[in-house]
Amino acid sequence: MHDTLFMLEDARDMTIDEKLDIYKTALYRTYADSPEAYVLENKATLANAFFTIESVQEALKQMAPDHRQWEINKIRRELGISEAHIKQLAELDAQRSRRWEHGLEYMKERNAIVSQYEGREREEQLDALREKYFKHAAITIEREENDGFFRFERERIFGRN
Repeated sequence: MHDTLFMLEDARDMTIDEKLDIYKTALYRTYADSPEAYVLENKATLANAFFTIESVQEALKQMAPDHRQWEINKIRRELGISEAHIKQLAELDAQRSRRWEHGLEYMKERNAIVSQYEGREREEQLDALREKYFKHAAITIEREENDGFFRFERERIFGRN
């Protein structure tokens, strides 16, 4: 399984469907008749693992949002996730997309403040900006930033975050 995932990381000359077929085949060959067969029961985890493959993310990033969601839903369906669960996950994906858009807007404004202000004035501007964008979560965002973590600078993984 490890070798298959490693190969798929750089498989830029294959379609997502081809990658998914290889992934599913490797899963069933590796786990179907083994003591770890329970791995195959958690379909959402299998989908999440597939979505973390770099070449899959590259392909998803190049798609228009509607087509990307259609493709994500199709992958989930092919991995055995129920239609009801796919619908729930698609709604969660939409929430995550809105959060990312919101967060990226915040980061643009944040970077402008950081470049224009210093000291206490900068902190006041950032506090107001965090409140504007995150309301009750502003304090969490501030703590993360104080620790050097900027959640909207991390990698976006379609189908997962």
